[in-house]
Amino acid sequence: MSSCTSAGGGAASAAAGAANQAGLLALLERLKNNPKRLGEQSKDPIRVAAVDRAQTLVPQLEGSADARRDFILLLRGILNPNDAHAEDASLEFFSQDPEAIFQAMASPVNAPLAVSAGGAADLGGGGGAASLGAHRTTTPAGGAAGLGDIFSGIKSGAIRFLNYLAYYEMKKRAGTVGQKGVGPMLDRLAGNVQRIHLVGHSFGCRVVTAAAATSTTDKLQSMSLLQGAFSHNGFSKSMGGFFRSVVDNHRIKGPIVITYTPNDRAVGIAYPVASRLAGTVASAFGDANDKFGGLGRNGAQKMEQGEVVQGVDRLLAVGGSYSWQSGRFHNLESSKYIIDPNGGDAHGFVTGKEVAWAISRAMA
Repeated sequence: MSSCTSAGGGAASAAAGAANQAGLLALLERLKNNPKRLGEQSKDPIRVAAVDRAQTLVPQLEGSADARRDFILLLRGILNPNDAHAEDASLEFFSQDPEAIFQAMASPVNAPLAVSAGGAADLGGGGGAASLGAHRTTTPAGGAAGLGDIFSGIKSGAIRFLNYLAYYEMKKRAGTVGQKGVGPMLDRLAGNVQRIHLVGHSFGCRVVTAAAATSTTDKLQSMSLLQGAFSHNGFSKSMGGFFRSVVDNHRIKGPIVITYTPNDRAVGIAYPVASRLAGTVASAFGDANDKFGGLGRNGAQKMEQGEVVQGVDRLLAVGGSYSWQSGRFHNLESSKYIIDPNGGDAHGFVTGKEVAWAISRAMA
C-alpha cells in the first residue's frame, strides 16, 4: 500500500500550531489580571513576573522538558492550594510531576459531546477560560479554549492546563464570595424577610451553595442551581462531597432544583480534564458514571436513597406542574429548553421562560 503526504494537510497542521501558540500567549496575557478583585483591575507584580517568564517559555515547550517543568511550576506557584479537593482532581493538579501533567493534557479530551471550535471549555469568560471575567453565552470562533480541546500536542496541553488553572481560580473566588460575602449578608437580611430563595448560574451556583452552607438563618426556602459549575458529587455523602453539610444540616427547607444537560459543554469539558489529571480510564469522560463530572452536565449524583426525587426529572414547559418535595433534590434534564439554537455550547442559555417558570414554582 502506498502512502503520500498532503501539502495542504501540512499547511493546516502548521496553521493549527500557530493558532495554538497565539491562543496560548493570549491566555497567559489575560492571566496577569488578579482574580482576587471582582473588577480584575489590579495586577500583582509577583503574579505578572511569573506569567511574563512563562510567556518566554512558550516557544520552547515542544522541545524542552526543562521549559515544560518551569512553565508548570511558575504558573502553579501563583495559586493558593488551600481549596484543592479530591472531587475535581485539584489535589493531583498541585502534586503531580509537571511532565506527567503535560502527558495527561496533550491529547484531545473525549468529552461526552463533541466540542466545536469556539471555546467549549470557557467557564470563565468570553475570551477564553483564563480571562476570568463575567460569563458570556458565546465565545468567538477559534477561541483558544476551543482549540485546546480539538488539537493534540504540547501547546494544546498547555492551553488545557491554563483552562484548568482558570477553573480553579474561579472556583476559589466563588467559594470565598459565598462564604465571606453572601452568607453573612443573608444572615443580616433574615430579620427583615419571611423567606429567602437562592438562585445561581455556573460558578454562581457555588456562590449560593457556599452561602447556604455558611449562613445560620433558617429562612432559606429554596435553591435553584442552573448549569452548576461544580462536581456532580458535591452533595454526595458517600463521595465526601464538598457541600454535603447543606444536606446534613437541612439548610434548604424547600426544594433544591438543578438544571442539567449534556449540551453544557463548558461544564462537560472541565471535569473530563480532571479525569485526565487523576489518570482515570472512563468509557465516557465527564458523564454520570465518571467520578469526575459536573453538576450542570449530570445533575446531583451518588446521593443517598430518597434524597433525589424520582419522577420530577425534566424541565417542563410554562404551565407544567412540578411536584416538589421539601429538602429534596430535583434533577431536571433540560436539553429541550436549555440549548444553543446554533448548536453550540448551551451553558449560558438559562434565560428562557421555561427556566423562569421552574424557579417561580420552587419559590411558590
